[in-house]
Amino acid sequence: MESTKNKNILINCARTTFPMEKDAMRWANYIGNRLFAIFLSILINKPVSDSLCGTKVFSRKFFKLMKKNGSWDSKSDPFGDFTIIFEAAKNNIKILNYPVRYYARKSGSPNISRWIDGIKLLKVCWIYMISDI
Repeated sequence: MESTKNKNILINCARTTFPMEKDAMRWANYIGNRLFAIFLSILINKPVSDSLCGTKVFSRKFFKLMKKNGSWDSKSDPFGDFTIIFEAAKNNIKILNYPVRYYARKSGSPNISRWIDGIKLLKVCWIYMISDI
């Protein structure tokens, strides 16, 4: 793998690369995530393996860029994942999909309401599509 030291990149972790434990992700959430990943890949013309994995790594330079242009404080993206991916694409920042293992929860419940948040995420995509990018 090429060195990423001192580069302005986004490492987007992907839970869907390896087989998951039984009950690690609800079936409808998995299908929605895969559809959003395909849709985002088409929108930004870069491959995105997992659109909603909350684990992302990016440079301080990229963070400052998002703060400067106000995207970091976006209120329309319920989780921030799409905003980060769209900003990386808009600023021609390399996106690396990094596979991670995903296991069933030991406690607690998911933070996503698949239908309500799914509609909010479609709105974020719509905003990106109509913006001057």
